[in-house]
Amino acid sequence: MFTKFLCPDNLSVPISDCLKQCVKSARCFPIPILKRMGQTRPAWTPAYKWSVTELLQPMRYLYLQKTQDYAEAPQDLLFKILGSAYHYFVNKDDPDYLQEYHLENEFYRGTIDAYSISERGLYDYKFVQRYKARMLTQDLEKEGKDYIWQLNAYRLLLEEKGYPVDKMVLVIVCRDHRGYEYKAELENVGKKTKAGKPYALPIDPCYQFCIPKIGDESIRSILRQQANELSLAFQTQILPPKCSDEETWTGKRCESYCPVNLFCPDWIKFQKEAKNE
Repeated sequence: MFTKFLCPDNLSVPISDCLKQCVKSARCFPIPILKRMGQTRPAWTPAYKWSVTELLQPMRYLYLQKTQDYAEAPQDLLFKILGSAYHYFVNKDDPDYLQEYHLENEFYRGTIDAYSISERGLYDYKFVQRYKARMLTQDLEKEGKDYIWQLNAYRLLLEEKGYPVDKMVLVIVCRDHRGYEYKAELENVGKKTKAGKPYALPIDPCYQFCIPKIGDESIRSILRQQANELSLAFQTQILPPKCSDEETWTGKRCESYCPVNLFCPDWIKFQKEAKNE
């Protein structure tokens, strides 16, 4: 479980201790923000129902997060709470929208960002970096595969509750978009670099992608299988298989974006072998 904050000097401090008294001369964030960052998901129990987000994560990654006490840096959690705040205020008090709406069925649960009753449209908001937005514009099916599955899983939950869904829209907001960079990119459209290559197309501050529908039975089958395999891993306390190259982004995720890599035997083995070379 996420139980510790990782300070800038790599010192791990229990969240409760951090909130009582900062070990540094000054806090990195105010206490209300740290409290929000320090909120954790419930532990697994035999009655636990997996969320869509959890079922789309690598099994070993999720298993280690649920079974090991690990630390994360508050700086790495900032955009998560900013995204949650954005979800809260968008469509707030609009009677046409179901917002932050909790749904579940026999196998999984989920919280949709927004559903328009009049449009019969499902909307999901993502805060991403510019490079991720560029990758999505180039190949949505490959780079946004989890997003496509997530929205379809939410669609199924809505339809099972009697809310028809005619369209699914993925809204991408670039969290590091800067006006001056955008202006320079626009001015370079059609021009070439000194090396003779065309400049990359500018990245807009926001994109809206219409998401294709996946068959209902495919969604049920895949998510049911994932839920059953995860629950079995927790019941037997057997570590799930090593994450695939696709899940680890060919190792980049393990090295820089996995807070539980210290507990992964394959990562530990890789680190030892790298030191011996």
